[in-house]
Amino acid sequence: MRMRMMRGWLVVLLVVSGALLWACGGSTPSTDPPAATTESTSGETAVIDGAALLEERCVACHGLSRVTGARYTQEEWQQIVTIMVQKGAVLNTQEKTVLVAHLAETYKP
Repeated sequence: MRMRMMRGWLVVLLVVSGALLWACGGSTPSTDPPAATTESTSGETAVIDGAALLEERCVACHGLSRVTGARYTQEEWQQIVTIMVQKGAVLNTQEKTVLVAHLAETYKP
């Protein structure tokens, strides 16, 4: 029973990942991504907003409803975001970490 559930989740993950890959396949990433952090006049760096990253970077390739309708664990979101970066999503390491944390907390199973 447990293996069947795991297999089912794997199939769902593969289907959604394939759909996301297909949706992002034709986009050309910008060489200069919009800044997710800003520096204040005191020299401090502002906190990166995961929700803003989601809206700014992910909708360049696919609709927001594709993400907001999904429910995954932290590890699954990590894999999906890694695949999206490989396909051209423009995120630095810190932005990727913040985005995955936001997705995992907001869109968890």
